[in-house]
Amino acid sequence: MLEQEEARTKGNKVEGLRQRDLRASSKRWRFLHAYLSIVLVFLASLVFLFAWVRVAKRLGIVGQDVHKRDRPKVPEMAGVVVLPALLLGLALLYVISSDYFFKFGFVVLVAAFGWALGLADDLLDLGAKPKFALSILIGLPIFAFVNPFEHSLLVPFMRPVHVPLAYPLLALALIGGTANSFNSYDVVNGSTTFSAVAISAVMAGLLFFRGALGLATVVGMVAAASLALFLFNAYPAKVFIGDTGSFSLGAAIAAAAIASDQESFLFIAILPMIINAAAKFMSVGKIYEHHKEGVKITYVNEDGKIASFQGNGGISLVRLMVAPEPLSELQVFIGLALAELLSISLALVLVPFFGVPVW
Repeated sequence: MLEQEEARTKGNKVEGLRQRDLRASSKRWRFLHAYLSIVLVFLASLVFLFAWVRVAKRLGIVGQDVHKRDRPKVPEMAGVVVLPALLLGLALLYVISSDYFFKFGFVVLVAAFGWALGLADDLLDLGAKPKFALSILIGLPIFAFVNPFEHSLLVPFMRPVHVPLAYPLLALALIGGTANSFNSYDVVNGSTTFSAVAISAVMAGLLFFRGALGLATVVGMVAAASLALFLFNAYPAKVFIGDTGSFSLGAAIAAAAIASDQESFLFIAILPMIINAAAKFMSVGKIYEHHKEGVKITYVNEDGKIASFQGNGGISLVRLMVAPEPLSELQVFIGLALAELLSISLALVLVPFFGVPVW
């Protein structure tokens, strides 16, 4: 009997060690899956961008870089590469983990809605008001995967407030508003793409530390696509991302924030974008696109620097930055990037007070 008991105990220990090894192996395999998906999106985005530069030049899809004295022509609509790159990453995610695909693929679906709206505006010039109205519908796919009625509104230094009737509308407003804010922030080379990289990378890191590897992988894919775009869009820009890029990236990041209860983090992180968009609207009293409606904000002076328009006109972060003295485009970019990094840092400090476990 004693020998049988010892054998049983030894067998249980062996089985326990085997199960532990299996769990460790499975965890390492999932990390490898995540890494491969993110790397694939980054490399695919680079390949697509190299191809798009040639195609855009051949088809004449170019625009003037208005913040350069010689106004060089730069390939536009490079944001078209975002969706195919994300779809490739999602396909790999499905092959290696169908569970992740069905749980978190909606982020890419929301990005696809933003991509489609941006593409329509790039090609058809929808106008500011129709584009703003349609942007509210970008977030509709999220309701098929996330139950917004179960979410609560996170208020700082208070317990979460359950608002089942209002939250669906707030979710649509957050996704549409974020997409528009990203679009409005695309004022100098690299400004929006840098912000997308910084925000999505930090969000992916927060999700990873919370153990949400699946959603962290999808957000990491968005960060990878953003990084590839930034490398081409950074000063001096080789491409412009267009509304296709800004809307798809903004929509994807907002959808991930809603799914991971990081709405408060996102709201604080994009404060410079919100202030910029609000200043533009309040200074003119309407939704507009200044380069299409002739609203004066800034201009490039004889020294090739960005200067504030002297007289009545729209107000923006860039105009406030150059009001004391003209700045080069690179200096303006650095200022906008620092503002974004400061907001992200503030969000990291304040988010725990919203009741969200970020670490």
